[in-house]
Amino acid sequence: MVYQYLQLHLSKLILPLLLFGFFNQTQAQDTTYYRLESVYNSWVKTTRDKAKFYRPGPLKKEGDLYRVEDFYINGNLQMSGLSTSKDRDIFTGMVTWFHEDGAIQQTINYEDGYKNGPAIYYYPDGNIRTSGIYKDNRTWSGTFPHTQRGNTQYIGALEIFEYENNQRIGGMTTYFNSQQIAQRALIDYENKTIKWIYY
Repeated sequence: MVYQYLQLHLSKLILPLLLFGFFNQTQAQDTTYYRLESVYNSWVKTTRDKAKFYRPGPLKKEGDLYRVEDFYINGNLQMSGLSTSKDRDIFTGMVTWFHEDGAIQQTINYEDGYKNGPAIYYYPDGNIRTSGIYKDNRTWSGTFPHTQRGNTQYIGALEIFEYENNQRIGGMTTYFNSQQIAQRALIDYENKTIKWIYY
């Protein structure tokens, strides 16, 4: 009698345990791991032990869109936005990137996968570094960080350019490791001259 009782209850426990193990295995298989490739600051798929970032899957549906969230390997959110595709990053609406400590790094508005609308870049302490408007995936107006091979993260010296109607205007301001201005270049694009001011 005890044997039949144990057999009945164990059979009821085995199915949930098997399902739980299958669910965990499936969820782990849906997670994609990335390392940072130094050339062009691009992400490359890798194994978990070499990863700096990961994206859990499958993506969650929100209306007609998919919530895309990437995480630092420590579990902190790295990026969050909505995509029209579950297989590719075709962002629409505001996309937000975060520093590893959780502070906002930048917010950029997208339409059908292209930068369109406001963009704000932040210092690690939360103060605004630059802000501007993108139009058709191009810098249109405002101030934008100089991107070295696509890198807009604040690392060391920072160069900021001013734009109006997709044209660089006025000059370039350089900051070093703090938010204190180090030098400014007044650029005359028509006459191709630069006047440097050092602080």
